[in-house]
Amino acid sequence: MGNEIIDRMQAEETLRESELRLRTIFDTSSAGIIIVDTEGRITQANQRMTELFACPLESMIGTPYPAFVHPDETPGGSRYHASDDGEYCDTIYTERHYLRRDGSDFWGYISGRRMVGSNGEFTGLLGIISDITDRKRAEEELRWKTALLEAQVEISLDGILVVDSHGQRILTNQRLLTMWKVPQEIRNQKSDEALLQYVAGNTKNPDQFLEKVMYLYDHQDENQPG
Repeated sequence: MGNEIIDRMQAEETLRESELRLRTIFDTSSAGIIIVDTEGRITQANQRMTELFACPLESMIGTPYPAFVHPDETPGGSRYHASDDGEYCDTIYTERHYLRRDGSDFWGYISGRRMVGSNGEFTGLLGIISDITDRKRAEEELRWKTALLEAQVEISLDGILVVDSHGQRILTNQRLLTMWKVPQEIRNQKSDEALLQYVAGNTKNPDQFLEKVMYLYDHQDENQPG
């Protein structure tokens, strides 16, 4: 009897320590953590989640999760817990546009998992949301700069070929293709080899042309702006 009491006390102590560790992780996580019930209402949230949603904890509890999803999301984007056929998803990993309580917005990456009770019954979902706004802005800026570069290349009076470090064509403007009357089958190839050989074959000194191209490839730093 005494051993059973000791074992039970040890099990209870182990459980308390485990709960304390989980609570510490929950409260100090750099990502927002929420738990929603079977109806999609938020039942728990950590401090970081209140910061991301700019909403006090007491106001967040009981609020439907879709209330924090940006209106520009598709109808399916605001549905955190159900798939298209109405069944609950086991996991979800996706980017999502969110709306804060103060009217501002941010982009988050949500990792969600379905939770079940000891009897296998669905009890809710756990979601971990990381702020990826800076990354999304950087991606948008890169897309804008790329579009601007492509526009500048296309209106250039010079023929322009841009390749990566492996000789794969990244960009070729229409001026180059038209000026050298490049055949369609060569235009469709990603490698620069066929294009360079074709263009070189139409120059007065093919070897000198290719030698100059290879020199530029091997001395890219010399062509960088200072």
